[in-house]
Amino acid sequence: MELTGILFLVLVVLGLALFIFFAVKAFSGWGVLYTVTLSFLLIFTILFLYLSANVAQRRIAWVKVHDTLKKEAQTLAAQLEVLKFGEMNRPTSDLNSLLPLVNELSRLTVDRGRVWRNANVTEFKPDSVRLTMAPNAPPAPMPGGVAPAVKPLVNGDLPVELLVYAFGERPGADGKSVASVYLGEFFVAESQGGSAVLRPLQPLLPQQIAAASSGQFPTWSVFELMPLDSHDAFAVIGSKRSNEAEFGRMDPEAISQLFGIPLDLVERYEKDPSSFKDGPELRKAQLLRSYLRDGTRAPENELAENVWLRIEFLKEHTIDVDSKEERNASDGGYFDSSGRTVDARLKRPSDKGPVPFTAGQQVVFAKKPAEELIASGVAKLIEPIFVRPVNDYIVGFREARSRQIRAIQDAELVRREIAQGEATNKLGQEQIVSRQAERQLLDADLAQYTKERDVIAAEAARLEAKVTEVKSELSRLYRSSQEQYDRLVKRQQQLKQAVP
Repeated sequence: MELTGILFLVLVVLGLALFIFFAVKAFSGWGVLYTVTLSFLLIFTILFLYLSANVAQRRIAWVKVHDTLKKEAQTLAAQLEVLKFGEMNRPTSDLNSLLPLVNELSRLTVDRGRVWRNANVTEFKPDSVRLTMAPNAPPAPMPGGVAPAVKPLVNGDLPVELLVYAFGERPGADGKSVASVYLGEFFVAESQGGSAVLRPLQPLLPQQIAAASSGQFPTWSVFELMPLDSHDAFAVIGSKRSNEAEFGRMDPEAISQLFGIPLDLVERYEKDPSSFKDGPELRKAQLLRSYLRDGTRAPENELAENVWLRIEFLKEHTIDVDSKEERNASDGGYFDSSGRTVDARLKRPSDKGPVPFTAGQQVVFAKKPAEELIASGVAKLIEPIFVRPVNDYIVGFREARSRQIRAIQDAELVRREIAQGEATNKLGQEQIVSRQAERQLLDADLAQYTKERDVIAAEAARLEAKVTEVKSELSRLYRSSQEQYDRLVKRQQQLKQAVP
């Protein structure tokens, strides 16, 4: 008990004692019963006053709390209205409110189609995959009775014979599973009781088989439609557009980690592009640079297809963005050849008409229409903006698959040529060994031949000398015979002349 309470209690006790003392002295004719009754009456009166004061004190405190909470509730209600609908007096000042975001999410969901996440791989074969579809919890209710943008999916919602795109999931920085590697196109062969069997539309590549069977991706994400590329998808969550960042602020660390490309490649490329030779490093540096610079001021000597223009209208102007033609996006896209909308879901209401632009308004246009507006004197150039080309992932993955197949075929051809070369080399080595053995025999034959040749040469020299000697003797004998013949002829002539 505090000191004030103790003093108050002491005063009450002293006052009661004095009251009893004076009552007994003043009314000596009263008995004990009257005196005790009067004393209890005084005690209860004082207690009632004390409790009433205490209640009044507590009431005042709670009234203050009530008033404070009421003001906070009114402030929170106003903030909730702003969060849900934005500022009513400036409806275009901020689109990061609940209903605009819900509408944007609905548009993204329409383009994205249905998605089944956290599908557990229970059996994997190169020609079939069995998945256990995880039940999707219903989305939490939104304030103000706003309907969820995406309806919950339950087991068995994976239709049979549906063409889907599968991605292997990996835990992200926030612990949630994120689709990280593309595993190919599949069609749903079976689907019953939360279990589905997918078969690849085309034979899986060795890289896809290795990724799917590695155990690093125990869960898959299954998309009804291939995810779309966008500029906003790589911006920091919650960042707003500005003149310095048309699509919001990009996070270099996150993008570098996402693509697995170090940031120093971009820094080196920015300092000296000529230091890169045409190869993987150059392509990686250019790819990461295009994502980091997306929506910023375009550098000099940038490719024309990557440059848009920020212009400022000099006078009021209107542009018709809707085509008179109407067709579904599946029949040829959302826009016609001039860029006007043909899909009825994207067209402006009929009472809106062309899009108006006021004098002084700044917008970012593609280079060609922006130059036409500048040339006509409707607008002036503010600055060029770098806008990276968006990717068509279906075409990109299919082209990548074709390149990988060609690379596999080329690698197989090279392996076959290497094997053939090794076989040829082996045969050549065997022939070399055989020829070396033959050479050894030939060397032995050559030595024997040389020896025999020397013997024959010596014998030939001896015989030649003998022949020369015989020839000389024959020549001598021939001359002697000739002389004898001449003498004989001469003697016969003499004898013939002597006989009559």
